[in-house]
Amino acid sequence: MAVTKRPKTIEQFIEAAPDAEKTIRQHGKQVAISFALPRELLDKADAQAKELCISRAAFIKLAINRLLSEEAKR
Repeated sequence: MAVTKRPKTIEQFIEAAPDAEKTIRQHGKQVAISFALPRELLDKADAQAKELCISRAAFIKLAINRLLSEEAKR
């Protein structure tokens, strides 16, 4: 283990951590994300996506777009 200088601030300490840098996976113009949902909400979203004959990802994109459009109208 290498000896390093003690960071002056807590921010410097956190930024020096090996996992401090967030990796962003990009696929063309899209960015991959990861988040957790309550199981019941995911099951409802999956059921609705299946009813619409679209993927889970397409359903989530559609839901976000609809909510943002509604908010923009306010």
